[in-house]
Amino acid sequence: MRQNGLKRRFLLVAFLLVLFVYDYARGQLPPGVVASFYYDEQEHVIRQEKDTNGDGKIDLWIYYNKDGKVERVEKDVNFDGKPDIWIFYEGEKPKRQELSSNHDGRVDAWLYF
Repeated sequence: MRQNGLKRRFLLVAFLLVLFVYDYARGQLPPGVVASFYYDEQEHVIRQEKDTNGDGKIDLWIYYNKDGKVERVEKDVNFDGKPDIWIFYEGEKPKRQELSSNHDGRVDAWLYF
């Protein structure tokens, strides 16, 4: 019984990841998207926040390193205002994904690429 629950969670995570990565890679967001950019003292973007579903709450956070490359992406998949998926990048490629499958903010699943 426990294995079935874990299997379902993994499939849900895989499905959400595919949808998220596909939209992010295409660079397309739904109409009405709101984005905020945060800069360091040298005027380099260090963080971007987006409201991807137009509900007025931020649900996507993108963090950049000093070279302007993505370091980490956080995604709120149930739109409660708290991240549920964290994707860490090395170079320009995803290295690791962490997931809070029950949406309590605590990581309980990891994927390595």
